Amino acid sequence: MIKVIKRVKYNLTPFALLSTILMATSLYHLFFPGPYKMGMLGFFYFFPVALILFAVDFLGQYFATSYTKVVAAEVVLIVLMACGYTMTQRTSTFLLPDEFARDQVVVVFGMENTPKLTSRGWFGTYQVKVPETGIVLTSSDVGSIRRGVEMKSKQTERSRADFAEINGVFADALKIDVGGTTYECSIWMISKNDTISYGSDDMRKIQEEVHDYLLNFLEHEG
Repeated sequence: MIKVIKRVKYNLTPFALLSTILMATSLYHLFFPGPYKMGMLGFFYFFPVALILFAVDFLGQYFATSYTKVVAAEVVLIVLMACGYTMTQRTSTFLLPDEFARDQVVVVFGMENTPKLTSRGWFGTYQVKVPETGIVLTSSDVGSIRRGVEMKSKQTERSRADFAEINGVFADALKIDVGGTTYECSIWMISKNDTISYGSDDMRKIQEEVHDYLLNFLEHEG
């Protein structure tokens, strides 16, 4: 009995092109790692991805009956992967008042009788208007805003030419009990002179301030 081995003509496809680019990029990072050899992380990240794409592409071309189907399937997969990556990187915007004097922005989630966050764009990012108090109350769920945010002032929104970058970093997630109800909060600290510093005492003061603010808000609502 003679065993016939299928011969595959390897064609250029989106995955083949992408895997080649990733392999070249990973090898570049391997031989030119840069300061502190940090570029080598690029090799260990890109090279395995390139091998996976190559393997998937080879198997697809081996078993598929049509080159057009392989290309179409790979294009769809690339679009889905790009959309998924974009979803994980989406960034919401905090719109701060001019000359905002606070050192932090606090968002309290799950508050009844407060507005939901308004999403914009295809990927559900949010533009959050921050009051002078620096405390935003919303009935939206705690997972609505990702930790990575952009901060802008109203002046920035009015005139892009007068843009002054405002840096902020996610600091902590708190649970605050008010009147027997627990509210989840997220805190972002704002940089002063390009530095951001805070400690446990700062977090405790913020927690006390938010607790008193919520207590006062609920008393007036009641």
